[in-house]
Amino acid sequence: MRKDEEFAKQAFDQFLATKGISDRLWLEGNEPPDYFLVINNQRYAAEITTITERIDTPRKTVSRRTIDKSGEAFVRDVETTATKEGILNGTYYISFPFVQRDYYAVQKSLKLALLDFISRSKNDSEFPHTPIKIDGVQYCAIQKTQRPGSRIIVGINPSNAKWAGDAAIEACDLLLSSISEKEIKLAHINEQKILIILNEYPYIDSVAFYKSCLTTASQVENFHTIFLIDLEKTDNDCVLCTKNPNWQ
Repeated sequence: MRKDEEFAKQAFDQFLATKGISDRLWLEGNEPPDYFLVINNQRYAAEITTITERIDTPRKTVSRRTIDKSGEAFVRDVETTATKEGILNGTYYISFPFVQRDYYAVQKSLKLALLDFISRSKNDSEFPHTPIKIDGVQYCAIQKTQRPGSRIIVGINPSNAKWAGDAAIEACDLLLSSISEKEIKLAHINEQKILIILNEYPYIDSVAFYKSCLTTASQVENFHTIFLIDLEKTDNDCVLCTKNPNWQ
């Protein structure tokens, strides 16, 4: 079970509690679905998915989540090596302002450059923001802070800003594509289906906007309920559509 699946389950369960539904039981699913949810002896298939920004890199188009995980793994590797070499003394912050650049191609050189910076600054209480370049191209920046402890904090900046119209088109496309994919994946399941969507798209958080995306979407008819979870604003969690008017 992934942490995000458990988080989504808990958020929807809390929503049901606010609707006065006390007779509810969550069971592990068959992958698919992620869970079965029993409410008043009625069993539903509950599936969880995520909508997140897609970013073009030199190798392929990937999700923002993939980039975040890759950056985190890389920094943890630098931190582990620096600790083993006895050079990590203080707290460092590494930022990646250019997520579209091909980090994989320079990963080894980038790691060595970061370790060199950490080694040279280990006796300093702090060290200012310093760009790290490979062959004249900046891939990240590092600074030493006065925060307690010996660790490395990673920050992965959002991709380039988007025009409002472009963001709206992309957000709708991501939402509808996600629903269509789950519609196909769950086609063989007989139970009524609940789709819980974690919204990680950074540019649009309007509930009304996401509801408007579904006004002409035929695929929503195959779901009993579609529930949207905003990872940053809990008061934005909402039912996008449902066949139970008491859940609105």
